[in-house]
Amino acid sequence: MVLSITVKRPVLLYTAALALVLFLAYNYQPILRRSSFRQHNMTPWSSKYEGWHGRATFHPSPETFTPTREILAFAVLHHAPAIPDGFTLALFKPDVAVDARGKVLILNPDDFTGLSDLARQTLDLPSTGSFMNAWRIAQRRTDQPIERLFVPGSTTALVETSVQGYEKGKTELKTPVGDIHELPEVLHELFGLIAEARDGYERGKEDEDTISKVKAVLGDV
Repeated sequence: MVLSITVKRPVLLYTAALALVLFLAYNYQPILRRSSFRQHNMTPWSSKYEGWHGRATFHPSPETFTPTREILAFAVLHHAPAIPDGFTLALFKPDVAVDARGKVLILNPDDFTGLSDLARQTLDLPSTGSFMNAWRIAQRRTDQPIERLFVPGSTTALVETSVQGYEKGKTELKTPVGDIHELPEVLHELFGLIAEARDGYERGKEDEDTISKVKAVLGDV
């Protein structure tokens, strides 16, 4: 009997180990495939202007700042189910910004120039043909927020370019624009920078007076 037990134990251990290996191999394949899928659909995000919001300083006398269309570089409105008429950011020449909190900031001149140049480059993009001229990122949920960018065009009119469901690194479009299946690089970089303007934002604690003045500059959009 003792001999029989010592013979069977290695066999049992070998069988158990083999079963464990087969189980792990079978169950981890879907995980590996999903991981590879995520990496394939993610694009590294970077910008030399990253951190612009943290480098900005508060305007020494914000009450004296008057936003006008003539000095507007660009503005961004926030549209979401819970906040259909929100505000994210506006830049005014030479180096002034109003963030989502309604704070009036002085930007580093290089940051102001970089953000403004990126915004103007969006004027060269093709129209999406969709509501709000939106580039829609492929997301599982459909009720994604939309950031609406307005840039002065060659006339006094504002040109709108929006991105719905923006996520840093995710560029696959839900609906291609012509033969374009990925979010253009300029939008990928710019809207990642725009997101910084919502740092520190708390709903209900924004400076509504300042934000209302900025929205008035945009008119009926």
